[in-house]
Amino acid sequence: MDVQFRIRRSDLRRALRELQANRGARDKADIVSVLVSEYAATFRAPGTDSEYPVNGIAPGVAHLPITVLDRIMGMRSANELDLRLTDGAIWCGKATVRHKAIRVGNIPDLRVQVPINPSPFELVVIGRVLGEALIREQGIEQRLTKATEQMNLAVSSAASSLASFGVTEASVKQLVEAAIEDAQASIRSGLVA
Repeated sequence: MDVQFRIRRSDLRRALRELQANRGARDKADIVSVLVSEYAATFRAPGTDSEYPVNGIAPGVAHLPITVLDRIMGMRSANELDLRLTDGAIWCGKATVRHKAIRVGNIPDLRVQVPINPSPFELVVIGRVLGEALIREQGIEQRLTKATEQMNLAVSSAASSLASFGVTEASVKQLVEAAIEDAQASIRSGLVA
């Protein structure tokens, strides 16, 4: 089922600025969930919630990368934008952007509030606390994958540096796992509202 709504260009521009605030270039690929009702659209990305008035033609929920929303906004100059989202594409008038990450579907768990700029360590802990399904739903899969790769490289590097002292990679992994276990309680309390 497509999601379709009309929004003022100025409101979409403001929502986009709010979504992009405090995000590095690598985090602009975060997924934004657009929850559309008959009268309002809520733009929700890790660490950000924005709500603006819309004319909800076909209410629903769509998920897309922030970069796609930025790109589609730059394709039209009208005061009001008619947006239609379906799996794999977004239309704004006759302009179309296709992206495999665009999908319509379920409302994300609104109780979960992922911070806008967690450290790589915090991302790994968040991944353990939330699990795969909620990570996908919150739109931070790519960031978690990068953080996990970074952690694995750091573990290998540390083990390599300490090998002459009898420290193995398994020993370093145990230290990291212990730190992750210790941090889970505090991260969990900060994630769930």
